[in-house]
Amino acid sequence: MREILTRIRGAIGNAFVWAAAWAVGSIVLLTLFVILGIDPVIPPGAAVLRIAARFGLTGFVVGAGFSGFLAYVYRDERITSIRSAPFILGGAVVSAIVAPMAGASAVIGAILGGATAGLTLTAAKRVDRHALGDGGSEHFLQG
Repeated sequence: MREILTRIRGAIGNAFVWAAAWAVGSIVLLTLFVILGIDPVIPPGAAVLRIAARFGLTGFVVGAGFSGFLAYVYRDERITSIRSAPFILGGAVVSAIVAPMAGASAVIGAILGGATAGLTLTAAKRVDRHALGDGGSEHFLQG
């Protein structure tokens, strides 16, 4: 039971990280579109913060879906043994599938999903490497 609750807590935490990344990512993409002269289809009267909030909510849903993918595909893997390319591709594919269900574009979902997966894997590997340099997880448990 404790393991299940730990996994649920991890999935919810991952969903919040993806929500934040997608909210920020949407602002970055909109800014990039403006700089490149691409006219994104934005409903009239839609403020940038409302768009970011909507993408944040979509990112939360996609992040939860990606957590399910991770639980299935990488259930017995250590974070250091996961290769980046398949992980990023998994993030892009899951996002391209789940994002339209939440009302976002599959293409934008794949871009944000791949980027978010890559960034979270890089961050997790750095944290794991730092923890191993400081004595591993036992150091954190001993306080």
